[in-house]
Amino acid sequence: MSTEDAEQALADAAIAASPPTDEQLAGVARLAREQLELEADVDAIERALKATKERLREHSTKTLPDALRALGLSEFKLTDGSAVTVKTVISANLSKAKQPEAFAWLRERKLDDLIKHQLVVRLVRGQDEVAQNIKAHLTLNGLAFDDKETVHPQTLSAWVRERLASHQEVPLDTFGVYVGSVAEVTRSSPPVNKTGT
Repeated sequence: MSTEDAEQALADAAIAASPPTDEQLAGVARLAREQLELEADVDAIERALKATKERLREHSTKTLPDALRALGLSEFKLTDGSAVTVKTVISANLSKAKQPEAFAWLRERKLDDLIKHQLVVRLVRGQDEVAQNIKAHLTLNGLAFDDKETVHPQTLSAWVRERLASHQEVPLDTFGVYVGSVAEVTRSSPPVNKTGT
């Protein structure tokens, strides 16, 4: 231990041995209150952000597309050069409850290449060699495993779009298909910084 370290340790011990002053305690209390205020600020900002995102989603998927549709427009240019375009969006999302029905539907039609399997095997230490051969010998070794079937949401959405575009059958409810519109506003120039910098 260096001389500086020893001196610092002695100073720390002296501080720890003497009781804190009212002023020091008031400083800690002030810092604690400040932290609580900051936590409340973060919570309020996160709630406001969530609410604003929801308002933006409603605006871009319903309010603005409906306003343009009411005028018989799918595109509109603003005087500042910005453009509003309404595009059709199609997405799908399998709920856990609908997965068996959806997977059966895909398998019946030989479309099961969309289904991904995730096998999870619980191994203990020292079973590295077993892990290397697990795919070939899983059942032979009598190892317990979970077989998780999934279809990635982006893969599913792309597949649904392709099938709908080619007028092929897709059970919309089974695959949780959403077909709607979204308005995109393209700015003519970068937004102006509100702080003026």
